[in-house]
Amino acid sequence: MPLRFLSLALLVSHAPAAAEKTPNSVVPAAPAVEAAPTPEAPATSAPKAGSVGDEAAPAPAASAAPASASAPAPPPAPAPALVDDLLAAARRALGSGEPQEAIPLLEAALTQAPARGDAWRLLGQAQSRAGHGERARAAYVRALELLPPDSADAAQVRAVLAFLETPPTAQGGFAPGAPLAVRIPPEWRLFYRSTVALRYNPLGLFSDNRVALRRRLFESSSPFFHNNFASIALFPSLSPAFSRLALGAELQPASFLTLWGNAELTAFFGTFNLLQSFPSARSEYSDSVVSRLGDLPAGDRLAPYPTMGGQINLGADLQFRVGPVVARNQLRFVRAEMQLRDGDVTYYEQLWDLLVPNRGWYMNDDADLLFVTDFGLTAGIRFNVAHAFYGQEHLQPGNALADIVNGPQARVGPLVAYTFWDDEGALFDRPTILVVTNWWVSHRYRTGADVSQAVPMVALAFQMQGDLLPWNRPLARGP
Repeated sequence: MPLRFLSLALLVSHAPAAAEKTPNSVVPAAPAVEAAPTPEAPATSAPKAGSVGDEAAPAPAASAAPASASAPAPPPAPAPALVDDLLAAARRALGSGEPQEAIPLLEAALTQAPARGDAWRLLGQAQSRAGHGERARAAYVRALELLPPDSADAAQVRAVLAFLETPPTAQGGFAPGAPLAVRIPPEWRLFYRSTVALRYNPLGLFSDNRVALRRRLFESSSPFFHNNFASIALFPSLSPAFSRLALGAELQPASFLTLWGNAELTAFFGTFNLLQSFPSARSEYSDSVVSRLGDLPAGDRLAPYPTMGGQINLGADLQFRVGPVVARNQLRFVRAEMQLRDGDVTYYEQLWDLLVPNRGWYMNDDADLLFVTDFGLTAGIRFNVAHAFYGQEHLQPGNALADIVNGPQARVGPLVAYTFWDDEGALFDRPTILVVTNWWVSHRYRTGADVSQAVPMVALAFQMQGDLLPWNRPLARGP
C-alpha cells in the first residue's frame, strides 16, 4: 500500500485554532482561565484610623480645656484628582501588559475612595490578568455591589462573574485543572503550534507547523471576546514524500470564530508513489492502482514523478460551548495548481484522500461534538466530509459530469484526546495526545471496492503549542 499523508484537519484543527484555547487542539467556546487560592482584596470593612471613610470619634473632653480644643480634627476629604491620577496610571499599566504594576496603584486608590465601583472593576481585571483568581472574583463582586445596576460596566462584571462561576473544565478545551482567572493575552504574541501525526487507511506520516505573529484587536474581559487577534503566519510542513510552505493571515474577531487564508508552495520528491496524476476525473486512483503505478520503472510515463505547484487555502473555524459540551466546525476550501505531466488534469491529493481537479476547487469539513472532563480527557464524535468540484475540462471528450463517480466522501467515528497541562502564555503548553478512529460511510474505494468498509481510518497524533515570547506569570499560590 502506498504511503499517504495525514492532514492536520483530520486531527487537531489548523487553526485554531481557533480560539486559542484554539487555535487551533479542541477549541473551547470560551477561553481558558487560571486558578489561584483565595487571596485578599483591599480591606474596606475595617479601615485604618485616619483613612478616608473613617468616622472620627471625639476624644473624651478634658475638664480644664474646651471641647473644641480636645476633639481631633475631622479627616480630610479624598482628593479626587489624586484618585483619578492613580486610576489613570493603573490603566496605562494594564494597557502595557503589566497587571502587577497596576495592582498597588488600584489598591492605593481604593484606600482613599473605597466606594469607587470603577476602581474595583479595574482591580478585578488586574488581579485576573496576574493569575489571582479568587482576588479577581472578590474585586468583581465588590464592584457589582457599587456600580449602577443598569450601567455597561455592571453588565460586563456580571458576564465575567457568570463565567467564573461555571465549572472550571467548561472554560478550556482539553485543559485539566481548575482555572479561575481570565488571562487576557498581551497586545503582541509570537505563537507556535506543532503537530506530528501517523495515519492508517490511507497510510501516512506528516508533520505540520505554524509560527504566527499576532496582534490583539481590542481589550476585553468577556469570555466571548477576550481572545481576539489578527495575525500573519508561516506554515511549514514536511513528510517523507513532500514539503510545503505557506504564508497566510488569520482574523479572530471573537473567541468562537476564526477566518483564515494562505498561499502555499508545494514540492513533491517523487518518492513513496507520489506525485501521481491522471487524465480524467473518472480515472482509477485506488490504493491498489497507485501502488501498481509506483512499481513501474523510473522513466515510465505512468510512474510517479517529482514536481512543484501551489494551493490557495481559505477557511473558517466556529466553536461553541455549553458546560462541558463543545461543538466545533472547521471548513476549508482549496484551489490547486500543480505542474502535471502533459495530458493530465487531476492528481491524487494524499492529505484529503481525494482525486483533485488541477486548477479547480475542493473542500474538506470536520464537525466535532465533544465532552470535556476536568482531568484533561476529551472524548466525542467526529464527522468528516470531503468533495472535489470538477468541470468539463477535467473529463475526456465524450464524458459528462454526470458520469463522475467521485461523489462526496464521508467518515464518522470517535475522537479521544488527553492534554497533560494547560498554561496559556508559556513556552511549552498543552502537550496533547490525540486518537481518531473513523469508519468510511461513503468512498469510491474504501467501502468495499478496494478496502473493506470494516477497516477504519485510524490517526494518532501529538501536538504542542506555546509562545516563543512567554507572557504568563507564575500563578499565585497563597494570599
